[in-house]
Amino acid sequence: MAMLVVGYRLANDVATRQVTALVTETGTMYRAHGLYGKHAQISKPEPSVALLSPVRAGENPLARPIADLRTHHVTYTKKGFTRALIPPAAVRLDLDEDALRTVDSHHELFEAFTGAAPHIPPLLDEAIREFRTALGLASRPANVPWSPRARALPPRVEAMLRTLAHGSQISSPARLPVGWTVTGGHVRLHVGTTGESLDRQAVIELQAALSAWLHFTKNTVRSSPGSRIGQHLRRLVRPPGRGGRTCCSTATAANGPSAHRTGPLPGLSARTVLGRRLGWIPQRQWMGE
Repeated sequence: MAMLVVGYRLANDVATRQVTALVTETGTMYRAHGLYGKHAQISKPEPSVALLSPVRAGENPLARPIADLRTHHVTYTKKGFTRALIPPAAVRLDLDEDALRTVDSHHELFEAFTGAAPHIPPLLDEAIREFRTALGLASRPANVPWSPRARALPPRVEAMLRTLAHGSQISSPARLPVGWTVTGGHVRLHVGTTGESLDRQAVIELQAALSAWLHFTKNTVRSSPGSRIGQHLRRLVRPPGRGGRTCCSTATAANGPSAHRTGPLPGLSARTVLGRRLGWIPQRQWMGE
């Protein structure tokens, strides 16, 4: 009775050793190793766990052995067995698997595989696919292009996306002096009644900067959002006549009262304010130097 096997033989020319690994159609793994020209030492056969463990009842008995055959191939290659004496191949042998119960019969199995294996060097995947096809099992299609799996959006993002799709806008809370507005057509930053729209490239840069900031500060203790940034920006846009100093009131008494500036800077836009806060604009540029 003929039996079908899939396997390979690899060699390590530095250590003058060789290894052979086979999987039969019942899912039993056979391995042998030894020096060149010497009688091979045969490891104990490894039956498929799907046939031994009641926990794996119903599992394909070839699934785990074929995965182990791939794993052994990678492990042997890393250990220096890089030359294929017998490339991966699926072959039919004139043997009865039920009779493979002694060490001598195991030697006959390896000798039969050596004599029947072709010398054309196919890939391991090709040999496994041929083996599974001969047994009437489904196999992995060849040359399937890889495509990334679409990621599900976070629930909050999905909700905002639906809002934009319905033609509505998304805005920051009105109680904040510094805010933003997002519509299907633009992204707009505003400080009080002054605002400026950003183009797509500016939005991408802003998103990258905010993502970097979130990662940078995720393990640090921070104060409330309005305690520092809000107070700082309120000083920047405070109208004249309300007292107090602005961010530019840094002159000393020796420079005289004329050196002090109150009120908002001329031409100060929301983008300039946030750009200075995020470090995009040097201080000398927005202070009018």
